[in-house]
Amino acid sequence: GVAGAASSDSRLPEHMALAVLQKRLGCHQHHREASDLGAAACQRAAALREEGNRCFSAKSGRNVPKAVRCYAKALDAVAVASAQGAFSSAGSHREMASRLESNFSAALLEMGRAEEALLAADRAVLWDPDWKKAHFRRERALAALGRV
Repeated sequence: GVAGAASSDSRLPEHMALAVLQKRLGCHQHHREASDLGAAACQRAAALREEGNRCFSAKSGRNVPKAVRCYAKALDAVAVASAQGAFSSAGSHREMASRLESNFSAALLEMGRAEEALLAADRAVLWDPDWKKAHFRRERALAALGRV
């Protein structure tokens, strides 16, 4: 996908690479187009978060790998929306990113991908250091790695 192609720059987290690619492609050159792109990305992030939550917490037909994919795509969309100024405040961007990273961490941990879960939890803490659930996700990942 586009995010995979954009992540060739190994210094950037994958979920931020899409925003870099959008910028390189000039997607923000016209204010109206940028506004439309940002709003669409913000809506897509919310929809993907909801889909990921449904996949992760379904009583029947639970699909954790799909939840992981949804959360990753939602994080890409948040990066695009943020780059386009689609959030009403920096705080709303940080809150959505933190919640998505936290959910991403939980799903990754359930799949046995503890190192990646720890990285996602660390990012959740960075986005919102006061949010206790982000710290809880970090503790769970550290415990799974035998580091607590």
